[in-house]
Amino acid sequence: MVRTRKIGFEVATDAPYNEGGRWIEVSPPDGTPLLVLSPRRADEPRPEVPDELPHSPVFFTCDDIEKTHRELSERGVAFPTPPAKMEFGWWALFEDDEGTRLRARAARLRATAEDKGRLDPESMTQDNEVAPARIVVVTPRQATAAGGILARSHAEYPSFRHLFPDPGRRARALAAIFTGVARDAARLGSAYGALGSDGELHGVAIWLPPGRFPWSAVRQLRGAGWMLSVLRADRGSFRAFMETGANGARLHPPDQHWYLETMGVDPAVQRQGLGGRLIEPMLTIADRD
Repeated sequence: MVRTRKIGFEVATDAPYNEGGRWIEVSPPDGTPLLVLSPRRADEPRPEVPDELPHSPVFFTCDDIEKTHRELSERGVAFPTPPAKMEFGWWALFEDDEGTRLRARAARLRATAEDKGRLDPESMTQDNEVAPARIVVVTPRQATAAGGILARSHAEYPSFRHLFPDPGRRARALAAIFTGVARDAARLGSAYGALGSDGELHGVAIWLPPGRFPWSAVRQLRGAGWMLSVLRADRGSFRAFMETGANGARLHPPDQHWYLETMGVDPAVQRQGLGGRLIEPMLTIADRD
């Protein structure tokens, strides 16, 4: 079994299941996450994805991806794509014994010399790296934090500067807008966040599944509260804001697709590759679908 003998996973559970079957769970050495293994049926097609992409949306994070590549290669694991530095960070593709391509990525994001001068020292590790982040699904309870990140990252966006000329009113309006947008996507399970080692969100990507944009009447009613907050924040700009949203909904392509409604990274940690990492999970799902 390649996942135990070669990759180094440990068998957590191996028990009888149904008639003549086995329930097998394996995990990395740190114990998380648990993966349930099952053989591919003879009539089960493999997902069709481009050769440069993984078959599975599950990503494995390595503290040192080049060291991991060397160790696994010595054990006979095939790497169709050896470690390579991309715009969103280091990654590699490896295969299991059925030829399923899986993805490994580096755990840490290195800061450039320019960025090191402007980052908060508390957000840096001792070797001048941005605190490690992992990509998680944002929950409704995290919507306020997610909205704050999106509001800060879009504070100087030209269209919002035009809609909300006053900086103070703009900040309050954007916090209300993006908190509502994040809460809506979190309810759908399609909001992703970059969670740092400090337990705080540092970036957010808001996706909507096919058929979920424009918003339904029910979702619009549910969002009435944050729309009233925008009205209170800048009454003079509210009409233009609503007209802009209505035009966007009217002109939105009608075909079925995953829609990246918005995304942003906290200004304190921008240009570290978090944006690329945030969109990776959903791009893989979209390619698979």
